[in-house]
Amino acid sequence: MWKIFIDTQSFLKRVFNKGKLSIKQESIEICKSYLLNSEDCIQSAKLLNNNKLHKNSIIMSYYSMYNALQALLFRTGIKCENHTASIILLKLLFDEKELFVIIKSAKKQRIEKQYYVNTTENNESIKKTAIELINKDEYFFNSIKIAIKTLNRNKIDNIKNKLDKLLQ
Repeated sequence: MWKIFIDTQSFLKRVFNKGKLSIKQESIEICKSYLLNSEDCIQSAKLLNNNKLHKNSIIMSYYSMYNALQALLFRTGIKCENHTASIILLKLLFDEKELFVIIKSAKKQRIEKQYYVNTTENNESIKKTAIELINKDEYFFNSIKIAIKTLNRNKIDNIKNKLDKLLQ
């Protein structure tokens, strides 16, 4: 477990040193924009799924979650341009283990559907995955909105302090 943390910490440091992770001014406006993007993506996922474009629905569900996560990060003044690092920060800074598992799994599904062809997977199983992911996405989105609403100055400062310690 300790080795995993050290590897995670060194990964985050590399992302930071490459300029892909930074601390910025908190932005309610950017947060709102990402939430709108997230809502658009979940609507797209539903439309795609209803039109039997299940793989693309899975991809859009993931991006809906990712946009919601970006909203949370920007609300606390964290800019992260690396998907994996953003997901790790959800777990480490916000202690959102359940949401971490959901988006980590969604990312894996997105990568599989976007970049790989699986000739043994049937359309019904892809449809089932798409529907499950849409439901998880709605839960994820609502949970992120609650997390954003409960933020206050003290929580934001604590999150930034955690990040500073991780990057030392």
